[in-house]
Amino acid sequence: MSHISKIELLIKDAEVLKKACLHLDMQYSADTEKFRRRGCEVEDRALAVIAILGVKPVISVLAEGEVFALRSLVYGHGTDLEGMTEAVGQIKQRYAVEHVLAEARNKRMRVQETVTETGIRLVLTAY
Repeated sequence: MSHISKIELLIKDAEVLKKACLHLDMQYSADTEKFRRRGCEVEDRALAVIAILGVKPVISVLAEGEVFALRSLVYGHGTDLEGMTEAVGQIKQRYAVEHVLAEARNKRMRVQETVTETGIRLVLTAY
């Protein structure tokens, strides 16, 4: 029997988010003004910006209580909505992987990471 599960991901750690972006070759920057000067649409409350090579809008990182939200001001001609949606999905997936890796290291576990056709497989082993 199969079933569908909906998984909600809460981004709580900015350092793990930075590592996820670095792994994906995306630029994470706390210098939001630099991107505004370049003509990028950045949310007023943004704490940081994630820039993705080849995708026009940037992603604003906003604090919402104890979690961070990823938002992009996507509108106008030339906006790569499909690319943006895919990029946000990749960021969230990589954030989850980086979070599991950090927790596993803290618990002195060995981690084997494998990229599969459908995603990423992590095998955690206690020493």
